[in-house]
Amino acid sequence: TGTNFSTTSSENIVKFNGTTATISGNPTATSIVTIVPDGATTGRITVEVGGNTGTSTTDFIVETDNTAPLIASLSPANGETNVSINSNLVITFNEDVQKGSSGNIVINSGGSTAQTIPVTDARVSIAGAVLTVNPNDFTTSSSIHIEIENGAIMDLSGNSFPGIADATTWNFTTAAEADAI
Repeated sequence: TGTNFSTTSSENIVKFNGTTATISGNPTATSIVTIVPDGATTGRITVEVGGNTGTSTTDFIVETDNTAPLIASLSPANGETNVSINSNLVITFNEDVQKGSSGNIVINSGGSTAQTIPVTDARVSIAGAVLTVNPNDFTTSSSIHIEIENGAIMDLSGNSFPGIADATTWNFTTAAEADAI
C-alpha cells in the first residue's frame, strides 16, 4: 500500500531488487498487487509511477526451497498383501512434483527386474503432488518391490527426490489369482 499509484497497470513499474514484476488485477491510487517474479532475489522493492520512484526502506526476503520432496503415501501400501495384478503404482508426495529429464522406475518381482519404465514414458503421469505409474500387469503371487532412480522426480523448485534404492521402502505381494472380469 502507498499513495499516488496510477490506476492504469502499465503506468506502474514494480521491481523486486531490479527484477520487474507483473501487476495483478486493477491497481488503485493506494494499492498495487503484484506477483513476485521468477528470478527475484532478496533486496529492495521499487515502484515507479510517472517518472517518480519510491524504494522500500527494508529488504523484501526471497526464501529458496532447498528441500527435496518426500513420500507422503504409497499405493499399494508398503507391506500390503493380496494386491491386484493390474494395480497402478501411486505415490503422493508432500508437495507438487514434476518429472526429471531422465531416470527409471524399476519394478522387481521375485528378486529380479520385471519392468523398467523411463520416467519420461507416457505410462508415468503427474497431477500436482500425485505420481501415477500404469505398469504392465504383475505376475500373480509375487513379491514386488519398486525402485526409483535419484533425480527421476523433482519438486517445482528443481530439488530431486532422492529415489528408492532398496527392497524394503516399497514392497508388496500380489494376489494368488487374477481378478475376475
